[in-house]
Amino acid sequence: DSRCLRRVAAEDFAEQCEAATRITGLLLARSASTAPGSALAGDLLAVRLQQVQYEDYGSGLLRNITSSWLAGGCVASTVSAASLSATSSCGQPSPRSLSLFSSLGGQGLVCRGWLKAVTYTVRHSTAQPGTIEAVLAAITVTDLPVLPAAAGRQLERQSFSVQFVSSSNSQVSAANGNLDTRQRSGNPGYVVGKPVLFGHASTANKVVYPASGGLQVPSPLSPFNAANPQGFGSGACPLTFNDTTGLTQVLFGRDMAAGCTARLSISELEAVCCQGSQYCSPGTRQFSQLSDDSGVPFFLAFSPGVVGIYGSADPLDSSQWLPLEYTAPLDLARRWDPLTSTCYNMYTGLNIRLLVASTGEAIYPQNKIVAALAELVVEDWTFSLPPLTTAKQAFPLAVAVSFISLPLSSDTAYSPPPPPVLFKVPYDVFYPFTVNEASPSRMPCGYATYTSMALLLLWLLS
Repeated sequence: DSRCLRRVAAEDFAEQCEAATRITGLLLARSASTAPGSALAGDLLAVRLQQVQYEDYGSGLLRNITSSWLAGGCVASTVSAASLSATSSCGQPSPRSLSLFSSLGGQGLVCRGWLKAVTYTVRHSTAQPGTIEAVLAAITVTDLPVLPAAAGRQLERQSFSVQFVSSSNSQVSAANGNLDTRQRSGNPGYVVGKPVLFGHASTANKVVYPASGGLQVPSPLSPFNAANPQGFGSGACPLTFNDTTGLTQVLFGRDMAAGCTARLSISELEAVCCQGSQYCSPGTRQFSQLSDDSGVPFFLAFSPGVVGIYGSADPLDSSQWLPLEYTAPLDLARRWDPLTSTCYNMYTGLNIRLLVASTGEAIYPQNKIVAALAELVVEDWTFSLPPLTTAKQAFPLAVAVSFISLPLSSDTAYSPPPPPVLFKVPYDVFYPFTVNEASPSRMPCGYATYTSMALLLLWLLS
C-alpha cells in the first residue's frame, strides 16, 4: 500500500486525466520464467477491470459505476467546468461539487474519471505453483478540477495497493483454517490509520465473522437516491425507512465525529419523542419514521459486536477479540411536555470509546485495544418556534469516536529499607516461661533469664 502526491498542471492535465483508461493495457508475466519480450498468448496476462467506484469530489461519497464503465459508456476525459452536467451514468456530482466547479470560471477544467486509487488483486494458482492465473483491478475515480491560478502547484493524492489471493477451491471449514478471508490492520499491533477490526462472534463454532471494512459508524453522506436528489450531500438525517445511511470507517488512533440534522415540525417532534415510550399518553402516541420501535433514531442505529485486540486478530480464534459493549440509558421517562413543547430524555447521540495501550518493546511498541464501549446519549429537545406554525426546526444528531490511551508504565527500582541493628522480639517470645523477678538474695536475675532461655532452646530442639 503506497500513497503519493501528483503534481497537476493545466498544460498536461489532459494526458494525466487518461491514466484510468490505461489500467487494462497492462500486461504481466504468468510466471517468473517468462522470457523478456515474449509475445506468446499463454505467457502474458492482461489486467482485467473488476470494480469501478465513483467518489464525489465535494462529499467523498462512493458510488458503484462498474456496469456503466465496462459497457464503454465512461471514458476519462477533460471537459469544461461550465459544461459539466449532474446527470451521468459515470457518476453524478453533488450540488456542492457543481457549485465548486462553477466557481472556477470559464477557464476551469475538470477531469471526469481522474484515477484516485487502484487496488490490484493477483490470483496465484495452486495447481501450478509459481504461476499467476489472473490479475484484477479495482479503481476509484472522481471529478478533479484544475485551478488555473495554481500554475503547477496543485497536488493531488493517489494511492496504489496490491494483494495476493489463492485460487484454491478447497472446502471451507475450521479445520482448513479458511472459514473467513483474513483482514489485517497490523502485525501484530495496530497501525495508526488502519481500520479497526470488527465482526460478530459465533457461539456455535467459536469463530468471528469479520465485517467488510471493519468498524463503521453512520455518516451524514447518504448514498445517492434518484428519488430524492436534493438530499444528496445535504447532511440531512434519514427520515423514512427507505432512506439509507452512509457509513464511515473508524481508523485506529483517529478520533472522529459525524452528525446530521433532522428538520421537524412540532407534531413530528412529538411523534419522535413518543415513539416507543410508555410515558406518553396513548392519545398522543404517533408513528414516526425517524426512529425505530424503541425510539432510537436510525442515524444512531448500532449493532454490537467484537473488535480485534490486535491488528492481526485471527477470526478463527475468538480469544483474540473482545466485545464492544453497548449500553443504552436506563428508562429515563422519555416524555413530551405540551406546555413547554419539550421532549425530555431524547436519544441524540452515540459515543464510542476505545481504550488503547502500547505493549511489547519500548522502542517498537505494538498497539492493542484494551476495552471498547458504545453508549447512547440523551438530551432535551425544545421546539422554540411558535407552536401553531408549520415551520420546521433543525435538531442535531451526532456520533463520536474517541481513542483513549493508557499512560506508559514507569517502573522504578524498589529498595527495601535496611534492617535495624538491634532487632526487636515480641514481648511474649518466652511464653509459657516467665522471668523470675525475685530479690538478688534468693536468685540472681541474670541466672533466671539464662535458665529460661536454655529451657526454651531445649523445647524448640526437642
